[in-house]
Amino acid sequence: MPMKMKTFTTRTMGALLLSILTFGAIQSQTLEDALKLMKNERLEDAYNTLREVIKKEPNNADAYYYLGEIVLKSYLNDPYSNTLEEAVKEARESFQKGLQVDSTRMLNNIGMGMVALMSKNDTVTADSYFAKVEKVIPSKYKKFTDNDFILLIKLGQAQLYSPKPRYQKALAYLERAKAASVDLGTRTKKLSNEKPDVYIALGDLYLEMNDASSAVANYNKATFINPDLAEPIVKIGRLYMRSRNLQAARNNFDQAKEIDSTYAPLYRAYGELYLMSAGTAQFAKVNFKKFLELSGNNVPAKIQYVNSLFKSKDYKECLENIEEILAYDKSRNYLNRVAAYSAYEMRPPDYEKALYYIEQFFKNTTPEKIITKDYAYYGRILLKLKDKDTSYVSKAFNNLLKAYSMDSTDVELITDIAYNAYYNKLFPLAIQMLQKKIDMGQGQSSDYMLMGKAYYQLAQASADTSIQNTNYRAAQGVFKQLAQLEPDNVQAYLWIANTSYSLDPDGKLGLALPQYEKVIEVGMKDTVKNAAELYEAYRFMGSYYFYNAKPDYNKAEEYFTKIIYLDPKKDQWKIMGYSSLAVLYTKKKDYPKALEMYNKILALDPTNADVKKTIEALKKSMRNQQ
Repeated sequence: MPMKMKTFTTRTMGALLLSILTFGAIQSQTLEDALKLMKNERLEDAYNTLREVIKKEPNNADAYYYLGEIVLKSYLNDPYSNTLEEAVKEARESFQKGLQVDSTRMLNNIGMGMVALMSKNDTVTADSYFAKVEKVIPSKYKKFTDNDFILLIKLGQAQLYSPKPRYQKALAYLERAKAASVDLGTRTKKLSNEKPDVYIALGDLYLEMNDASSAVANYNKATFINPDLAEPIVKIGRLYMRSRNLQAARNNFDQAKEIDSTYAPLYRAYGELYLMSAGTAQFAKVNFKKFLELSGNNVPAKIQYVNSLFKSKDYKECLENIEEILAYDKSRNYLNRVAAYSAYEMRPPDYEKALYYIEQFFKNTTPEKIITKDYAYYGRILLKLKDKDTSYVSKAFNNLLKAYSMDSTDVELITDIAYNAYYNKLFPLAIQMLQKKIDMGQGQSSDYMLMGKAYYQLAQASADTSIQNTNYRAAQGVFKQLAQLEPDNVQAYLWIANTSYSLDPDGKLGLALPQYEKVIEVGMKDTVKNAAELYEAYRFMGSYYFYNAKPDYNKAEEYFTKIIYLDPKKDQWKIMGYSSLAVLYTKKKDYPKALEMYNKILALDPTNADVKKTIEALKKSMRNQQ
């Protein structure tokens, strides 16, 4: 979204495209033309037009405000093409210049308040600028000019630039504008004299507040005042798209088309609608093509199309369009970023292409233009290609940790680092990240499980008994936390039992027996769901009683038999049960029973040569015994 605004040169555009843009510049050299372009969401064209206006009218303070506003809007619309710091810096400089050339024009004070909110949520500084604007707005509605309505609307919209939008303050400004608008209509006895822009702004505000019914009511009021407006009807349609009521959205778009078939954003909305509908991708392309035509078919319009595709998760089409732009204009490095993201996310993914584009991005960027996701995607891409080059693993985690250093609150990123670290056997890093996630209050049961397993793997990897036991105890502690959080989590109890066994493999301390008994107790609540855990517990219990210094063959037989009947579909489990019973019966010298068990194994696995040999040996022993 955030677009780095540029003027075009012969080095970046072909002759035909240049002629189109030049013609547009000649025709759109006024502030009014720039505002029309903004209405049509052609922000980059509007930006370039305002630059031309300022060249011709260097003392036009309002032009500086709208230039800065476009920079901020562009960032909010597309945070991948710019950084917050860059956008705020450029906008602030424009607002400051506007105040320098004419301090009596109040819009730039609003702009300064916007950047104070957007950069640091500095409400004190912002309100000091807003207060200057409020002083010039008449207290009596009958004294209102068109400029006063604009100031109130802009004051209301400015409150939404804060990372913590100030909805009530915004509403107060816009309700004041609404009251003045109603007063104007009443005094003149003409509804058409009311200001539809006030109601559109109110609709936008309620939309941000997730109050859909109030948003629709205000958009409808705007169209009631001026039935020739397509914008609010398109916005109603977009609202229906958000709730996935696609037919209602289409009805509104069709209505808007009857009013103004040249309104470019309408066709982008149509395109996004068809991308959401099954089997209508071709209609989406037709409408996006129409949007491009009405937008001048230039690079800014193509980029809006790319942004729509990316938002709609049509990554393959998005990548194809970026490659088309990059074929003749490589000046917009952030497109390499979006291309990399798209190549990674599309299905099937193209990790080689993703790597190429992310490395192109880093090659041509500067540190202040890098955002958290750049390092995160770079790391993820490298991990997907680690089989190609083992050095990619180290490089991948370097990038993932750079992303984390930029935003240590990103739970998805922390999870990503932790799980990738575990599966790449970087267990200390996995533990560190999972602990951070848990400390943030975001820990899931799977996180506790993975953290416990990471400690367990660390123990298994060490030859030092002291280090082993330290990590086994740490693992057990994590599994116990999970069991406390989820008392019916049978896997947590199984891992408590496993670590107990590892801490006492000879059974001298009797640590494991009660823990496996607990697994059985909890697992019996749903023997189908918990079959795998019960299988492990039965195996241990049978072996415990069989190999104990004072064996209890009856109990061993009981647990080995349970294994056989645990899951009729698991032949391997049956084979394990029969095999254990066969060994037990052989130990008891009950050879007929042992032979019976081996024959049952052979019935399940007819090609098992070892079992066949054992059967022959057992028959021989039986003959000798006779």
